Amino acid sequence: VVPSPKMEELISAINNIEQYNWVAFTSQNSIKIFFDELRKCGVDYRRLSGVKFAVVGSGTKAALKKMGFEADFMPQDYTTKALAEGLVKIMKDGERLLLPRAKRGSKELVRILNENKIDALILPIYDVVGFRTENWDYLDDFDIITFASASGAEAFVHELGIENVHLWEERRKKNNVKIGAIGMLTSQALEQYGIHADCIPKQCDIENMIEELRNI
Repeated sequence: VVPSPKMEELISAINNIEQYNWVAFTSQNSIKIFFDELRKCGVDYRRLSGVKFAVVGSGTKAALKKMGFEADFMPQDYTTKALAEGLVKIMKDGERLLLPRAKRGSKELVRILNENKIDALILPIYDVVGFRTENWDYLDDFDIITFASASGAEAFVHELGIENVHLWEERRKKNNVKIGAIGMLTSQALEQYGIHADCIPKQCDIENMIEELRNI
């Protein structure tokens, strides 16, 4: 997880947190970075008393709770589309939204917020960058390879090398290596490079993905 140049804008927003009515999180990474910077800035948590928090799903809800805060909104479907549509419905006129997220986050989320004229500061504060580890040569030995985000899928393909994807995809099918994707966005990120997910849970969280993986 690599910080982006937008981090300076996040720090500015944190120092002026009273200007925002909502803060929305689409990943556990964004929660960790937000609260790390909050502490570095020396912001008194009591300044968050007027802020409501929205999260994309159960994993982000749990991560937020570890920071000492309950989510005020979580969509029934754990997708960024559902999060954006929910915020459109519950945010009042004149309210402002702060949305720190991944550099390669959902374009659909931005489109929905923009089309509904939501006053939002959307900050791509981090990117997920892949690097080869010592077990890279043993990909064929795994039974299942899982992807928990579109950014993770992109990072994997970047390290694998786009020119090698087709051959690897054929080899992993021959070796019966299964692919699990946490949701449709992650699956689509893989699919655009020709990698087909064998498992996509109906509810986008780790627990449901694990249950689905038991059945493949």
